[in-house]
Amino acid sequence: MTVSTTTNKVSYTGNGVAVSFAIPFPFLEREHLKVWQFLNNIQTQRTDWTVSGGNLVFETAPADGARIIIMREVPLTQETDYRENEILPAETLERNFDKLTMQVQQLAEESGRSVKTGMFSATEPDTLVRKVEDLWNIKDDMTSVAAHSSDVAAVSANLTDIGTAAVNIAAIQAAPTQAGNAAASASTARDWATKTDAPVEGSDYSAKWYALNTDASGKADKDLSNLSSTGNDKFVTKDTAQEISGVKTFSLTPVCTAALSATDNSTNMPTTAWVRNHCCTTAATTSSTASKDAPAYVTQNYKNGNNWYRVWSDGWIEQGGYVSATAQAVNQTITLNKAFTTTNYFAVVSIAYNAEGPSTGQMNVFTKSTTIFKTYHSCNKYWYACGY
Repeated sequence: MTVSTTTNKVSYTGNGVAVSFAIPFPFLEREHLKVWQFLNNIQTQRTDWTVSGGNLVFETAPADGARIIIMREVPLTQETDYRENEILPAETLERNFDKLTMQVQQLAEESGRSVKTGMFSATEPDTLVRKVEDLWNIKDDMTSVAAHSSDVAAVSANLTDIGTAAVNIAAIQAAPTQAGNAAASASTARDWATKTDAPVEGSDYSAKWYALNTDASGKADKDLSNLSSTGNDKFVTKDTAQEISGVKTFSLTPVCTAALSATDNSTNMPTTAWVRNHCCTTAATTSSTASKDAPAYVTQNYKNGNNWYRVWSDGWIEQGGYVSATAQAVNQTITLNKAFTTTNYFAVVSIAYNAEGPSTGQMNVFTKSTTIFKTYHSCNKYWYACGY
């Protein structure tokens, strides 16, 4: 046999179907063949194969995308004992020369995959390998830096300013806290100047409160019966006066005197300030933007016959109406008086009258959208819906 090729390995890529792969180089023994597989960044040695007619045949086809390497690895030994004056068969001599050639090719293949330094380089190969591995481990970071080379250049050009910022980092970090303290101080100062609905601190009131509640002698007048009937007070009535430690107090009742109509009635609602100070007692929830400091209040009222709706400042909508019976067994569409922003609203339909007489039963609601829902219509009915 001759060794006419200079390679000792071949590479293939599996497709999940093929099991037979050609061996394009000579080998002396089946044991001299090694098979490696690289799949999902994992390298393993395959042993589930046989040799048939110059081909390596797997028992199980390599997975799609799996890289396969068939390599010849001969032992680096010479086991023939030559004796003086003994007959030397040509086949034995040629086989040993073939093995020697294969050993040389094997070493050449390994050397070709090794890291080498220049002939006059002072760097040891091991040191060079470690440096290459270090660079490989940060290749993604290096790629990211390269993509922002202009930013890196800008940083380099402003190193002096960056150094100055580093020296003053404590002051920079404290800036938000100082800004918050300043805002709090400004709010407190504003309360001492203008707050009139309650003491600013303890039993001490603001300058404006004392100005509004001081009589001609300069004495503060805490009798709330002297309060003006204009402004926010036009929405309250003062009744059930009682005196606590010499201070008169009153219960405050909302008043909205205008009749409901088919137009927006919001101008007759109590103002936000009045509601905030007298009506809201609960904190904000996850389902509403209203809170004690910013309570929900009615912004729109509508009524036209039996149809009506009410809109609150946090987006909550209540509405209802009356529909007459139509043909039996035909679904009836009820159009909402005010469109919701989501179909996740509550709706109920109550029976007003049927052939057997008055009833208080309820009917199914289905096919909801933001503007309509459907129900069966076997009778007259009232409906109600609420949500956002």
